[in-house]
Amino acid sequence: MNPRSAGGYGAITWGYLALNRPDEAKAILEPALKTNPDHSGINNSLFVVYSVLGDEKGAQRHLQWASGKVAAVGTIAGGAGGQAARFGKMRQARELSKQDIYLLVANNFNDSASSFLSFLALTEAEMGNSAAARKGIASSLALSHSRSNLPTLGVRRVMNGETAQARSLIDELKRRYPSDFQVNTTVGPVAMAVLQSAQGNSPAAIQTLTTASRAELGVAWGFLPIYVRGLVYLRNRQGKEAAAEFERILQYRDLAISNPHFPLSYVGLARAYALSGDFAKARAAYQDFLGLWKDADPDIPILKQAKAEYAKLQ
Repeated sequence: MNPRSAGGYGAITWGYLALNRPDEAKAILEPALKTNPDHSGINNSLFVVYSVLGDEKGAQRHLQWASGKVAAVGTIAGGAGGQAARFGKMRQARELSKQDIYLLVANNFNDSASSFLSFLALTEAEMGNSAAARKGIASSLALSHSRSNLPTLGVRRVMNGETAQARSLIDELKRRYPSDFQVNTTVGPVAMAVLQSAQGNSPAAIQTLTTASRAELGVAWGFLPIYVRGLVYLRNRQGKEAAAEFERILQYRDLAISNPHFPLSYVGLARAYALSGDFAKARAAYQDFLGLWKDADPDIPILKQAKAEYAKLQ
């Protein structure tokens, strides 16, 4: 009905990727590009699809198209940067994100820039890069102090043990944005659940995360509610339940092409199996992670931890 619909092409792309059927998305996108060569949604979607299919030349072509375009910052910072993080190449992810953040700030899109920085800071925290995460928080807050970055920063703060600051952020968000979807239904409940888990109240954390269940597979949230639910179960030493959450994420290999939670779920899964006494499956999960991260930056803390944990199982 509307060949220029930006949302339509994105919905088709992510729908097929959720089914691990990228060829069908490609079959719709390529003809559409011929009549809409500068359509940001089609170009962005084709970058993702070519990446999933392992077509490096095709992906690079759309990455070049995106360079310098404000409408295509998601392709570089969210797409290429996310893929770099997925394979443990955080130095590359930072550099790619930096390019688009400069572009956004130069065009006065500070909220969008702060949002990218907040998600990058969360990724750094989840990988154990505390110093880089703190730097990302400071950079994000220097640009904005709103719903664009505060929910994600709340999750990051409590993951780093900053419970008082996290509680203050959560309270502020509820006060300032009482009807906001992200605050009330997705990232906000995740931040509260991590806080409750850190305080030793895992049942309350699991209950809080049910609020996010209807949106937890949404691409925008990067499997964060599912991943955090797995971490909560791990903290409570519920290996079987934790494994089920991480396995859910690993079903969506194509949907998670730019998602760091995908490789980290292998680590969570390995730890869950080890907790349950299934050491053969734990070793296999560690091997999958280490294979995926064979070219990762060697100084990432979670990589070092996974290698040490795997060695103890030999």
